[in-house]
Order: sequence, then structure tokens, then C-alpha cells
Amino acid sequence: MLFDEKGRTNTYIVFYAEIHGEIAGLAGASIESGRVWEIGVDVKERYRKGGLASVLVNHLMHDILERDILPIYCAASSNAASQATAFRAGLKPCWISTYKNILDGSSGYDELARRLYLK
Repeated sequence: MLFDEKGRTNTYIVFYAEIHGEIAGLAGASIESGRVWEIGVDVKERYRKGGLASVLVNHLMHDILERDILPIYCAASSNAASQATAFRAGLKPCWISTYKNILDGSSGYDELARRLYLK
């Protein structure tokens, strides 16, 4: 969630998890357009790797869908943990961006990129 210099944000809805009175993680959605909201998530380091991020994203995704809005989730192509969170939450990949990736055989996306043919 980003805030401008006046404290405003385009984050519209936030789900959070509390453990022993402490906020362990947040998932929020920002309004990208009237029909598309982008999901973001963060979990405190000590609560990671237990599935909390996926649970938060899944609940938020369903809340957004119930509003008849398209939820999207973006993750850097190098951020496998974030991609796994989205997949476990029930989201499916629709596109990839290889911005700032070098497709020289060292990337997990090289095989996919080889199959692309631009006319």
C-alpha cells in the first residue's frame, strides 16, 4: 500500500491476520480501474512459509469477485515465492512480463520465451 505526501492511497480494501494481538499479515486491493482491482500482500517474516499469505489473498480475491470486479495479482518473474502464493490462493497466470530479465538460458522463463513468435 502506497501513500502520497498527503497520506492518500488507492488501496480500497484490506484483510488482515492477527496472531496473539499482533498483525501478522495484510492483503489489500488497490483500484486500478472501476472493474479491475490489484491485490498485494505482505506477511511479517516470522509468520512466513505457513500459508498465511495465500489464505489472505484467497479471502480477498473472493470478496472482490463477489463485487463483480476482476482481481489481478502481479508478481515479478523472479519472485517465485509471490507467484506460488498467488497460485495457492487460486489465481492462475494470464500473462508474464519479462521486463529487466535477461533470457540467456539462466531464466526459468527461457523455455516459454522460445515458444513465443512475434510476427
